[in-house]
Amino acid sequence: MGRSMKKAYIIFIIIMICSIGSGCSVSKVTFDKEGGTLTPTAEADETDSWEDGTLLMVNGAAVNYREVFLQLLAAKEKAELLYGEGIWDYRLDDEGNTYGDEIREQVLDEFINLKIVCGHAKDLDIQLSEEEVRNAQDYTAEYIEKIGDENLVKYSLSEGLINELYTDNIVALRVYESITLSVDTNISDDEARQVDLQYIIKNKFSTNDDDEQVMLSGSDLTNLRDSVETLLADSMQKSDFKTFAELNTDSTDGVEITAGYGELPKEVEDIAFSLQDGEFASVIETEDAFYIVKCISSFDEDATNARKEEIISERQEQLFNDTFAAWKQEAVVVVNNKLWDSLIVE
Repeated sequence: MGRSMKKAYIIFIIIMICSIGSGCSVSKVTFDKEGGTLTPTAEADETDSWEDGTLLMVNGAAVNYREVFLQLLAAKEKAELLYGEGIWDYRLDDEGNTYGDEIREQVLDEFINLKIVCGHAKDLDIQLSEEEVRNAQDYTAEYIEKIGDENLVKYSLSEGLINELYTDNIVALRVYESITLSVDTNISDDEARQVDLQYIIKNKFSTNDDDEQVMLSGSDLTNLRDSVETLLADSMQKSDFKTFAELNTDSTDGVEITAGYGELPKEVEDIAFSLQDGEFASVIETEDAFYIVKCISSFDEDATNARKEEIISERQEQLFNDTFAAWKQEAVVVVNNKLWDSLIVE
């Protein structure tokens, strides 16, 4: 396969907003109301009367096998770049399921999700602007130029099919934006507050010859507690606490952290968030460790602002996922299994 075709495959990845649910392997399915799984709804294969090349129908919208094949090629190229040749046929279990089998189901599900989302664009009164239409055309032209006429013929691709894929992605993003427009973006400093801390951890356990953790007790635990109190007194005298902490901590994750609410053990959080800049906490004890904590900044403004953006994104994703889950539960998906089974990426 030519290098130009490989490069084109890599950039031609469908933009998926959500990946709820599972792949399809039956002729006619709807989404189960309880678990969101695919369940059969008809015995007969209704795909015999479909237009030639239709691989699946999602709420009446047809998906041509060439669209899915194109994405499978992109997925295979990406996997081989990341993991090397042969990854597609790598067996994942004793039943013979391969990495390629898993990606095939994911790709099919992505198309189902994409068509479900795009199918609600009309309900939301979404129409693409002239600029968005031009963008899809430009993306299409760029893609066609990269793969060349030879590969267009080889894989039976058309300008209209490629343009439809790019257009669907733009529509899907517009649907996402429309759904999430109502999200509350007012985030208080306190809700998003981030603090910068340096710390020492002393574990309340030892490791035996079998590499198992054994919790300290009795005089061993008392001696450890006393040693940590001494370590705190020494810490408060150090001009470079970070270096001192690195030499004395049991932690393998470093001695610095920028954290918000819910990211620290509760015993640590309750005290750490009350400290002022440069202040040490008294020794903090949790179930499995003692902590010496110094507050470097009680309000990291840049990190707090970044956290606000994360919270907004989380709210948007939650709202969209809830909306999409309802759409998917009502979706009717029909798969042409004969055609799907024959769609093999070499």
